[in-house]
Formats: sequence, structure tokens, C-alpha cells
Amino acid sequence: MAKAKIVAGWITSQIALGVALHFLLVKLPVKLVENAMVGAIDDQIGMLFGITVPNVVTWAIEWGLPFLGSGLVLWLFYILTRPTIDKGAFKSAFEAALLQNPERVKSSPLYLRLKYNFEPKTGYKSPISQVSDGKIEFQKLYELAARSKDLESYLIAGHMAEWLRENARFCYASSADFFDVLNFIERRMDNLHAVFRNEALVYDKLDETIDASTPAKLRPVQQGEELPRLKDLFETDFRGHSIGGLAVQIDCGTEVVLTTGEKEKKVEVLFKIIQDFGSHSQFLTVYIPESSDTFILCEFVAKQHKQWLQDMPIGLEVGGASGVPSNDKDLLFTGRVYVYHETAMTLSQLGKLDDLYKELGLRPEFRGKSYALAISASKKV
Repeated sequence: MAKAKIVAGWITSQIALGVALHFLLVKLPVKLVENAMVGAIDDQIGMLFGITVPNVVTWAIEWGLPFLGSGLVLWLFYILTRPTIDKGAFKSAFEAALLQNPERVKSSPLYLRLKYNFEPKTGYKSPISQVSDGKIEFQKLYELAARSKDLESYLIAGHMAEWLRENARFCYASSADFFDVLNFIERRMDNLHAVFRNEALVYDKLDETIDASTPAKLRPVQQGEELPRLKDLFETDFRGHSIGGLAVQIDCGTEVVLTTGEKEKKVEVLFKIIQDFGSHSQFLTVYIPESSDTFILCEFVAKQHKQWLQDMPIGLEVGGASGVPSNDKDLLFTGRVYVYHETAMTLSQLGKLDDLYKELGLRPEFRGKSYALAISASKKV
């Protein structure tokens, strides 16, 4: 055993010595010669083209540093002047272009978005939504143009007025409802014309007098007829809703405490999480009872919806169409929020809520008393 260890150690030492001698006597000299030859060739090429270490250093000092300094100065100039260019000069140039040719407003992103939604022949919204939602968007244009004297909003409001007028005529023909919408449009446009002529307003407080939730006169309400209760519609509208699969409704509620001075007011807000396993999606429906703070409660819903979805109990699993189980934690939130509110809100309030919800990535639909009347009318047809 001892002899075997001695033999193994001798063999190992011989192999290590051989490798070391091979590196020192063969590999190292070859690499040194190769590097020397490459270096000599590089020196000859550099001398041929005048490229030497001193020349490179001189070029870097004489040309590189000035270019670097110039780039730094230009960058600092851009940083210091960027706010003026982005906000002031661009807006002035855009308004100057609009004054020269008002038709250029048709290339505005705001104009294109509104046309996609509300243009009578090509807008994707339903006719009645083109009127109700169109009034909200028109009110927002009116407020921005009147408050800030914004030329783009003023010109787009003119186009929006034409679309809203045509949509109202389609929905209401020549009934009293059409003339209500016509009066709504003309009063605001008269004010805008006065603003841009530097004259006094023709009508005051138009942002607060029109109630967007006042029931439209789709038909006379018959004696003894009862309109559907909004809370009942909240409970039944999406019952059994599914696209080729199982639908689940999770009933929830939360108590909102509103503080005014030293007084506290409690309002119970109900909401449902509608889960559609057929389309692998989910959305929210919310019910807000009669309250003078409906606008504040709608803001609360927008800011709280993520927490509601996070706090939702998970674990429900159903069989998918392909035989693969589908879990509720895999459902995608569509951003749809249906808000049923008993108290009417103004167009100005609805416009602000619409902006808030969209900033948070939501797609809201506010359903007030006019929605209940529309449902009642559709059942009579």
C-alpha cells in the first residue's frame, strides 16, 4: 500500500513538472515571439499612416475636448429652455396655425377621439349614448374654452355642437327633448362666441344648471306607472351575465364615513364584483344611495376600486371549456365600472368624474334616474 502511494505521487509530480516545463520552454517563448511580431507590424502600419501615441494624445486634446465641451453646452441649453419650448412656444405656434387655418384642428388628438365616439355616421357609441355622453364632453369643452380662452377647445366645440345636434335629432326627432338639447348647445356656444369677442357672457352659471341625470322625456309616464328602482336594476342587470361560461357575482359593501366640520355622516356603498369565467374577465358594479355627497362618493369609488379587488377572497375554481380548470385569480379586470346613483349630478360633475376614472385606467358608466326611465321605455316597445 505504501509503495502504491509512492508510485502515485511520483507519477503525479512527473506530470506536473512536464506541464510546467512545456509552458515555460514552448508556450511562453512562442507567445512572446508572436506578440513581438504583431507589435512590430502595428508600429510599421502606424508610422506609415502617421498614427503614433503622441499624435493620438494631441488629437484627443485638440479635437475631442472641444467637441465634448460643445455637446455639454448644447445639453445644458436644452435643459434650461425645454419648459418654454414645450409649453409656451408650442402652444403659441399651434394657436397661430389654427388662426391661419381653423381646419387644422381636425388633426388634433382630442378632435379625433371625439369624432371616433360621437360623429353621427361613424361614431361607435349608441345613439342615445352619443347624446347623453356627448353633452358631458361638450360641457368639458365649454368649460375649458371659457375658462382658459383655449382656441383648440373653442373650435372643437363648434364641431361637437354639430354632431350633438344631429344625434339629438335622430333620437328625439322634433320633440321637446330635441329642443332642450338645442337650447343646451346654443346657450353655451353663445357664451363662447362672446368670450372670444372679449364681450360679457350672455348666460351665467351654465356649468351648474343642467342636470345630466334628469330623466329624458322618451315618452309620457302613465298615471300609476312605477319606474324600475335603481337598486333593483343594480341587483338584476348582470344576473346570469356570461360569455360561454360560468358567471359569478360577489356581493360586497363598505361603509363610508364623511366628515363635515364636527359632524360625521355614514353612507353604505354597495358593490358587486362580476366574474365571467367564459371570457376570463371581471368588472365592478356599484350602488350609491340617495346622498347629497354623491359626487364625493363617486370619487371614493374610483380611488378605492383596486383595494376592493385586492381584498376579494380568491380560490374559486371551475372547469374550462377545454377541460383545463380556471381560477378566479387568473381573471383580468376590464376596467369597466357601472355606477348606479340615486341622486342626480350635474354635467360638470360627471365630466370631472369621467376624467378622474379615465386617468385611473377605468371605463365608467353612470346610471341615474334617466337610465331607469330608458329601461322602462324599452320594456314597453
